Amino acid sequence: MSESRRREDGRSRRVQGTSVVEWLAAGVGAVSFAAMIGYMTFVGLKEAEGVPSIRISAETPLRQGDTFLVRFEARNEGNQTASGLVVRATLSQGEAEIETSEVTIDYLPTGSTRSGGFFFKHNPEAYSLELVPVGYLDP
Repeated sequence: MSESRRREDGRSRRVQGTSVVEWLAAGVGAVSFAAMIGYMTFVGLKEAEGVPSIRISAETPLRQGDTFLVRFEARNEGNQTASGLVVRATLSQGEAEIETSEVTIDYLPTGSTRSGGFFFKHNPEAYSLELVPVGYLDP
């Protein structure tokens, strides 16, 4: 809205209020801010409960000189981050444990994936391979 006013020197000047574009920009900013606060509150409350749920999958073993490499992928499908996650791979034959290898994953957030590898002296294809998460720390 504008109106005319006279200055001391006799010339008129226009005084303007807030334009429609400025009001629209302020409205968009306020709605965006409120949505962001609501989302952050929802995520914060949702992730406050629960535990990590770790799923581990292995690839086909690869021979590397005198050792064998088994690449793996660990995925956290739970509601909480796992810190210092220990993953153990065990080669066994019947009840006998042939060889064990361990890896520590420093940080595995909710919904994320980390990959790595286990080294063995024995050929994993000749034995039963078991991959299990052993333990973690709350971050």
